[in-house]
Amino acid sequence: MKNSGNNYDLGGLIVVTILGIVGLGMIIASYFIRDNLYDMIYYDGLIIIFGGFFVGITLYCYYLCFFNVLLKPKEDVVYLKSNDSTFYEFLDKKGKIYYLEMTEHYKENQFYDVLKTKDNIKKIIGLSCKTFEIREAKRSYWLNFYSPFGSFENLFLLPIVYVIALPGILSIIMSNGLDKIYGIIFAAYPVYLIIYDFIRKRNRL
Repeated sequence: MKNSGNNYDLGGLIVVTILGIVGLGMIIASYFIRDNLYDMIYYDGLIIIFGGFFVGITLYCYYLCFFNVLLKPKEDVVYLKSNDSTFYEFLDKKGKIYYLEMTEHYKENQFYDVLKTKDNIKKIIGLSCKTFEIREAKRSYWLNFYSPFGSFENLFLLPIVYVIALPGILSIIMSNGLDKIYGIIFAAYPVYLIIYDFIRKRNRL
């Protein structure tokens, strides 16, 4: 499954902003309630993990919005590598991948002049007279997730798996007795997915 990453919804940004504010509030509240960092993590680890995740997501969304929506697209040359009947896969001169949903027909293995932002192709101007040396595609580690039930490209899924695994890992490290067993049970499947993803990516190198 692929995602072009070209959609930026104002309503979604508002929701993410609210979640970021709530997450920051959760962290601040824990800071004032607990005496030190260890107690914050031990007693409020789940709150801090998800609060920090919400804050990180908010900052990441604003980063994407700034570079892909607010900044004006610039003209560049890209190479049309392939298509999978749903998305075109373009490469720039640095090997960065851009996905574009197929709405018109373009020939593979050709260079195109386009208007693009940091991560998205906004418009294909036409065939280009310029060329460059084709480099191996650079695929993002965090935005590509290979799982036993399918592959997901250009989607923010792998960081979520890490966040789900983290409470169980912290429980294993910091808890005593049966709580360690609960931590092992809670972390087992997401850790398995993380290892599976890592091995798949290693084998693709």
